[in-house]
Amino acid sequence: MVWIASLIVSAWLLLKLVYWFQVKEYRWDRLWSWLRYNEGLREILRLNLRQPVWTARARNISLTAVGGYMVFGSLWGPVAAGVGMVVGIGVGTAWTRILVEKAEQEDGRKAAEILARYRPKVVGVIGSFGKSSSRQFVSQILATKYRVVSTQGNENTFLGIARRIIKDVDEKTEVLIVEMGAYKKGEIAKICELVKPEVAWVTGIGSQHVDLFGGMENLKKAKFEVVEGLKPGGVAVFDGGDEGSRELVKWAKKRGIKTEIYETKVGRAERDGFELGGVWVPLRGKHFAVNVMGAITVAKIMGVEWSEIKKVVGKLAQPEKSLVIQQTRGGVTMIDDSYNTNEQGFMAAVDYLRLWEGKKYVVSPGIIELGREIPAVQRRLREKLKEIDGAWISRYGGIEKVVRAGDTILKKHSAL
Repeated sequence: MVWIASLIVSAWLLLKLVYWFQVKEYRWDRLWSWLRYNEGLREILRLNLRQPVWTARARNISLTAVGGYMVFGSLWGPVAAGVGMVVGIGVGTAWTRILVEKAEQEDGRKAAEILARYRPKVVGVIGSFGKSSSRQFVSQILATKYRVVSTQGNENTFLGIARRIIKDVDEKTEVLIVEMGAYKKGEIAKICELVKPEVAWVTGIGSQHVDLFGGMENLKKAKFEVVEGLKPGGVAVFDGGDEGSRELVKWAKKRGIKTEIYETKVGRAERDGFELGGVWVPLRGKHFAVNVMGAITVAKIMGVEWSEIKKVVGKLAQPEKSLVIQQTRGGVTMIDDSYNTNEQGFMAAVDYLRLWEGKKYVVSPGIIELGREIPAVQRRLREKLKEIDGAWISRYGGIEKVVRAGDTILKKHSAL
């Protein structure tokens, strides 16, 4: 009976641990931040079932964990077997990381050869928020003049970028747009060494993932790597209205790097769009105006005429997974903005919600990996949420104290 119980508990725990490790991209720093600040341990011990996507790495880690279970179990019994399984997950993560690094080296070499052969102009997009929507906007605008290849979805790591280059860049490619992500210093520099951007667009600086960087100063230095990685004569583009970017502008000017700073003035704003520079932009959420203005600035640097730019701006597609409107069976209008997991996106979603009539609620898992910034972010979000009728923050999301209406929202709107 003891062995049966050990097998059941260990199998359940294995699935959950591998699932969450996969969600955290097999990074110990992200897992530790989640466990430390976001009640991760309580989530792991919840009596629910999670299952990872069975990629090759997930399978290899799981098989190593099973091996650890069997070895520890044969030597010290059923209780120790569970410990062996956890040890096996750590060992499996370590040795599969060697395979990932080998793949990075090989694919990085292939991608570098392709870029050296075809020499497309490269635009690097980076920031604490707004990267994906900005990449999509500038891709649509530049496509009026150039043959454009862009990274897709969450392909903002070195390996993801290298594989997109290998797959799509060819002799017809004129512009490559690269969204860059990072959790610590050095990761953006590595990407820039590969792609060598002519234009570096910093969309904004905020608190997202600040715990992983070890503080705001390190976060800013990590983002600035895209500016330092510019080709000689390259241009760094900044949002003049973003307080967090101002220090980076000063750093760039001190180094003699050419900068372009854009300002955004929004006219009339409604639920289905807003006015920008005399053009009606059919995007839900006026916060996208800043990203559109940045895309316009980059397009002008790249030689696209305003007459062509405004045609595209007037028919820009809504960014993927942003403010998607759905009607539930119970007649509740649900606005899905779950792709945005940063403070600025959270605030903007509340602003958009205010354009609607009737009772308005926010349902959110909160914001993760804020570390010591959690109290300050909590205070700001609490103030913002006073503008609507209530909010329900899931228990394991990271900013539980923001709750104002609790689970009564779910009881009132059971159709959700």
